Amino acid sequence: TTQPILLEIAGLRHKPGEVTTKDNRKVPTGTVELADGQFGKACKFSLVASTGPQFFTAWVNPSENWDQYEGFSFWVKGDGSKSYGGLKFIDGNDYALRFGYCFPIESTDWGKITVPWSDLVPELAAPTVDARRGFAPSRFRNVWIGKWYYWREFAACSFTIVRLALE
Repeated sequence: TTQPILLEIAGLRHKPGEVTTKDNRKVPTGTVELADGQFGKACKFSLVASTGPQFFTAWVNPSENWDQYEGFSFWVKGDGSKSYGGLKFIDGNDYALRFGYCFPIESTDWGKITVPWSDLVPELAAPTVDARRGFAPSRFRNVWIGKWYYWREFAACSFTIVRLALE
């Protein structure tokens, strides 16, 4: 059976934010483009070097009841660098309720990553993600892709993601 899709990643729905470069210029976070994926089309996210967080933003409206799933999975292909990519899940009404997940991008082969909801890191004062005893995943309305402050340096890098599915 096919897993329910958490986010249709190949729709080019993520929009680049704005970052400041080391020479103090404001520029887009980078580019996102369609690429060949492990399963059909994928999105390749290319981030520019900057002095702070780099994100591509997208709004989601869950079509499945995310609370009935243990977590999610996705396939990623990195650029071979020792850098990291990241996902950020944010509440629909309160941006202080944000949760992150960081993943390595050193492999240039496709690899599947499975993430229990409870492995998302609360970035501010927030409970853990748990549909029964904490923050319900169905409250997420933003799924951002990029890097946050604690995800190491803000070097130029790229990674390709496909099939964000509920598990």
